Amino acid sequence: MHDFIEKVRDIPGDGHCGFRAVAVLRNLTVDDHQIVWCNLYKELVGVENAHYRRMINGDTRYKEVSDALSYGGIGNAPRDKWMTMPDMGFLIV
Repeated sequence: MHDFIEKVRDIPGDGHCGFRAVAVLRNLTVDDHQIVWCNLYKELVGVENAHYRRMINGDTRYKEVSDALSYGGIGNAPRDKWMTMPDMGFLIV
């Protein structure tokens, strides 16, 4: 399978792995995952965020996503702070 995929990287599975993978795809290092985290949070809570609330489908889920993106801890990330593609994929794009 790896023969057909460009830029194969093993990312540490520490709860930050989704953000680390995006960092690598943006030509940053795996350790720049906090930059990705911060930029996604800024995009989510920015001035024109009403369309994200509709995409996430409600204020409760929106709060869960914004809480997950507001994490800045060191070490393994708790499960509720992991990147979830259904909720964060459109922010990455």
